[in-house]
Amino acid sequence: MSAEPRGGSDVLGAVVTGASYRGLAVVRSLGRNGVPVHLVRTDDHSMACESSYTTEVSHWPTLDAITSDSAHSDAAHSDTARLDTARLEHLLAIGRRADRAGWVLIPSHDDEAHFIARHHAELSEVFTLTTSTLDEFLLANDKRRLHDIADESGVDRPSMMTPGSLSAVKSYDGDFPVVIKPAFKKTANPLTNDKAWLATDQADLEEKFEAALSYEPAEALMLQEWVPGGGDQQFSVAVLARDGKILTSLHARRTRQWPADFGRASTFVETTAPDVDRALATERLIERLNFTGIAELEFKQSVDGRPLLLDVNTRAWGWISLCADAGVDFPWLLFQLAAGREIDVAIAQPGVRWVRLATDAASTVRGIRSPGGLVSWLQSLRTPISLAVFDRRDVRPAVMSPIQTATLMLTRKIPVLRRS
Repeated sequence: MSAEPRGGSDVLGAVVTGASYRGLAVVRSLGRNGVPVHLVRTDDHSMACESSYTTEVSHWPTLDAITSDSAHSDAAHSDTARLDTARLEHLLAIGRRADRAGWVLIPSHDDEAHFIARHHAELSEVFTLTTSTLDEFLLANDKRRLHDIADESGVDRPSMMTPGSLSAVKSYDGDFPVVIKPAFKKTANPLTNDKAWLATDQADLEEKFEAALSYEPAEALMLQEWVPGGGDQQFSVAVLARDGKILTSLHARRTRQWPADFGRASTFVETTAPDVDRALATERLIERLNFTGIAELEFKQSVDGRPLLLDVNTRAWGWISLCADAGVDFPWLLFQLAAGREIDVAIAQPGVRWVRLATDAASTVRGIRSPGGLVSWLQSLRTPISLAVFDRRDVRPAVMSPIQTATLMLTRKIPVLRRS
């Protein structure tokens, strides 16, 4: 993973996929350091398109677009295959431009990271990739493989099983509540959007598992031990690594999330002093994966105090903008690593807080209504605090955010308004 400008390009830039607040954080990190950014908008989110640091915007092909395009209307191929081909061609066309040759390709969503891993060979011919090959990618992102590696590495995790069929679920004799979750997020659907479903008894388990079969094959559905505890027990370790060696890291507590039970996204995060047990578990796993790049490892503290590994995210995570304010600017460090440049290893500052304000208010509404809840919530937002969207150096995304949010809600309810 290294590159220098080649072809007709005098400056090495980056192509960032995804225009949500995660993509915005990556764009801002790179732009502040003088890196030109070509943003590929991959879904309905458009926040990063408004950033003053975005040099150019293009749009990933949608199914509606390729259906109406005769160049991709081959009836012998499925919609999925045609869409996959069109999206690959879109990225390759960017990479083949003389002024984009060798640019660093950085995904900010799971779907994009998986797509790049699947097309690693083709994309590596024109880009400098920050995503591993598919086999290596699945080691960290497929929970079935990840948990095998965790066991081999001596890293604790919740107990988990893959029943494989509804009939096997009907014979389940484990404890309740139990968590139903997909082994891997390939596409967005109600289950992957919710991240997981909690079953409180046998009837609830059978009903929800049967519903999950509408979205995922049985072999990709897992039953996981329910780990009690709230935000005080939810932790992450973010790392930059090369060939299995951690170059720098940052520890954080994910105090609040949305939804509160199985957070699709963190809403309030604060950096902490390094924890010895989580640091050791992270070091073992990163070494065993021989991992290169950035990653967020999610842990939950067990009742007896052990850090249990829940997930590994090998793309930009939601609260990544906090890290720069705490002294570890992961997107910029990743760019430097990919470009083969010398990296200034930074030490994270504990006690730095970050909030995604609108979502945080929604996620804590019950707590706010409780006695003293509003005061406690407001105190957690005292300055200085890092904001997910607002940045005084780049205000337009925050100004446009309410309009974009309203438009997003409307277009999801009225399909004809969706852009092609």
